[in-house]
Amino acid sequence: ELIHFATPTQPSIINIYADHNQFSGQLVDFIDVWTPNYATPPRLIMLLDGNNFWGPISNSLLSNLSPYFSAIGLSFNSNQLNSSIENQLFGRLTVGSLSQVSLSLQNNSISGELPGSPFGGATAFVAGASVALDLSNNQLVSGIPATFFTAISTNIASLVVTLDGNQLGGTIPNEWLDPYIYTPGTSYAISLKNCGLTGSIPTHILGKSAVARLTLDGNALSSFALASALSDATFPTSGARSFLSLSARNN
Repeated sequence: ELIHFATPTQPSIINIYADHNQFSGQLVDFIDVWTPNYATPPRLIMLLDGNNFWGPISNSLLSNLSPYFSAIGLSFNSNQLNSSIENQLFGRLTVGSLSQVSLSLQNNSISGELPGSPFGGATAFVAGASVALDLSNNQLVSGIPATFFTAISTNIASLVVTLDGNQLGGTIPNEWLDPYIYTPGTSYAISLKNCGLTGSIPTHILGKSAVARLTLDGNALSSFALASALSDATFPTSGARSFLSLSARNN
């Protein structure tokens, strides 16, 4: 357990590298007991890749840490996490002043459906914050919920979501990132490679974000009205949009 280990009186950053060992047990039990208290919240980076942690990914995974840190980076790749993702995974981040949150859970056995609104309700982010979620190469099914990208805090300036290698199936919802992609100054990178997606690519999918990177390779998408999409994604004369990338190879 992460309990009573020595750290400086007031660190600016805490790095915990415990990857590729034989640690085991429920992930929530391993982390939830740790409640440090610093006058100035430091940044936390924790790598526990390649161990034998199992169990659910609960809402408390991030929210129990958010009051104590200014930024959180957690990586639990290649463990044995084998339950579903609870709703409001980021949404319970209501206490704290976070500039960055990154959660990587790739190459586990996480199953079930994507949560309906994992980002909705979060109020602990400072203006200009960045958020990243990687659920690639798990066993998620049943499509992308229409509400998956809704109710995102306007303080989140950068959003990175990677869902590659799941068997989601279904179509890309028309509610895609709306209204986030129409909020001035936002940036997003979404990757949905090899997810079994079908149907057409919504014409408004590029939005008007300052930076937009969308990867849809290796699906079974049937059509995309490129001219309409570029018209919808108007390039502002002020130069607010600086980068646009859409990849839909091998469909």
